[in-house]
Amino acid sequence: MSADQSTSSTNFNSFVKGPKNMFKLLGIKLQKQGNLISTMYTSFVVISATIVAILQLCHILTSDTSDPHRVQNVVYITYFTVGLGKILNILYRRSILIECLSELEGIYPDKEMERKYSLQHYLKRYKRAEYFFWNFAMFLISVYNIETIVRSLLQLYLKGRYGYLLLVRIYAPFPYDGKLLVYLCYFALGSITGAWIAIIIAAADLYLLGCVLQLCLHFELLTKQLMELDTRILTESEAIKRLNAIAKYQSELIRLSRKVNRTFSGSMIVSLTAASFIICFLLFQLLGDVQLVDIAMVLILLLNESKQVLLICYCGDKLLNSSQRFNESLYMHNWVDGSVRYQHHLLFMLLYARNPIMLNLLDITDITLVTLKEVLVVKTLGKRI
Repeated sequence: MSADQSTSSTNFNSFVKGPKNMFKLLGIKLQKQGNLISTMYTSFVVISATIVAILQLCHILTSDTSDPHRVQNVVYITYFTVGLGKILNILYRRSILIECLSELEGIYPDKEMERKYSLQHYLKRYKRAEYFFWNFAMFLISVYNIETIVRSLLQLYLKGRYGYLLLVRIYAPFPYDGKLLVYLCYFALGSITGAWIAIIIAAADLYLLGCVLQLCLHFELLTKQLMELDTRILTESEAIKRLNAIAKYQSELIRLSRKVNRTFSGSMIVSLTAASFIICFLLFQLLGDVQLVDIAMVLILLLNESKQVLLICYCGDKLLNSSQRFNESLYMHNWVDGSVRYQHHLLFMLLYARNPIMLNLLDITDITLVTLKEVLVVKTLGKRI
């Protein structure tokens, strides 16, 4: 491997190292042939989280309709559903994701080119997001575990008896009140699966962000290379050769963008749907007679969902703007002094790139920051209701 390829690979790995390590905690290895132990461990993670979600649903169905925690339980089960949806989407699209990452690594610019065209800000932006997402996941795990333990200990202090509260309210086939060992099993089940879900959500979102930011990096690189193309200095054959190289690069990016969109479409659907769902139920929670602590815990989950929606809309908007700037550069660069053959080649590029690249949901709706506004409309409608 050459020095340039080594540097390029190092920079690319910085985009995927974080979520890659997070997935390892879940037994997911992005390899075409996974080993049996990892597959069994991942299956155990999915089955355990599914069991907890089902037990939560059973608890909701069997609990009294006047239970003040009923709506809160619905929000918690939505959180688990989002995580399950994301991990199942990744497992289903694993081969496409591996292809995307392999192709992105293959075209990643070397360090010298990054410096020449001032492209380092994409990696810096990604690393800041990675730091925030990981720490927010750890915050989520810590707060919910500590809150449950503190409330149980508070009952011990006030009533002289440990509270035996669980992280998530589930239907318990085996009674645990007063039975420490059974209680610890239920608590561990809820705590560990809740942590897995937090990590799943963070890792899936970071992979989406990393792929989109790399696509934006390439579109910016193409834009700057095209603006450098001066038909007054170059011969006709040299100008056409460079333009064709850019056109080939552009075609590759458009194909990759579609593949990335297909890979994360399921993940985006569950995030956007869950966010609207949680907003509605949170408003009902606020209308009920509930403790301030319960509202605060649901608000944290709402913040978690809002973070996901904001990220998805940001990715869609960023990709739209980057591809649009490249399309505009086709008009803005010095094509007037080019030959007729050069202008014909450029015309084909204009026709091919007439529409900017956007993330979309199953070819139904495009995702931009306008989508965020549409999600927030749900909140307004909920308030009116």
